[in-house]
Amino acid sequence: MSAKDKRKKVIYDHVYSSAATDSPPTDSSSADLPIFIPPTPDTPLSSPMPKRNKDLKNDKTKLAEKFTQQHKSLVNLEERIADAEHYKRRWCLCLYGLSEQPNEDVKANVLDICNAVAPESCQKGFDVIDIAHRLGKPQPGKIRAVIILFTLRSVRDAVWRNAKSSEFLKQRKLHFVEDLTKEEKDKQSLLWPHVKKAREDNKKVYYIRSKAFIEGVEIKLNAEGQKNKLNYGSTDLQTL
Repeated sequence: MSAKDKRKKVIYDHVYSSAATDSPPTDSSSADLPIFIPPTPDTPLSSPMPKRNKDLKNDKTKLAEKFTQQHKSLVNLEERIADAEHYKRRWCLCLYGLSEQPNEDVKANVLDICNAVAPESCQKGFDVIDIAHRLGKPQPGKIRAVIILFTLRSVRDAVWRNAKSSEFLKQRKLHFVEDLTKEEKDKQSLLWPHVKKAREDNKKVYYIRSKAFIEGVEIKLNAEGQKNKLNYGSTDLQTL
């Protein structure tokens, strides 16, 4: 091999070895980026699906039971409030037809009327009436009713009992009415057509709060609001 060929071979070997050992250029911006490797959890991230479904069903059952208990408590509370209101109203009467006068003493006027209706009970003094006042705002041409709160239930009952046949009230076009709740008034409205019909037939009819009686037998209404067939003189009721 000539000296010229040897020189070419040395240059070729040098270039080839340099190309084989040199690494490709790197991007400095990408080299600085952190590499995130998520940790491997020691326990599963979630429990098996069957167990989760069972837990959800148990929670739903507990919530339903709690809702039922709260609903029962609410119904019981509403009934107790209604009973308390009904009981308190039994100390009251409403008086209709008493003409209004400027600067009138309503309590004194009501006491005079009660003394005339039930003198044996109301002659105990002014304390038999706790409160007596007009209901609502004044309106032209309209006489407002008077609500009366008695201090003694016995006095209230005596006035209510004697008022039904009092000539004193009839002559002055006055009449007493029981202080009823809206629920009781609605029940009386449903019973009124049957009460009216019985009175037209000259039968003994009377109310006790929201209940009506014909010849001593309570009027019962079915789900359609129709009167049940009454067997007068007996407590048996036969549904139509």
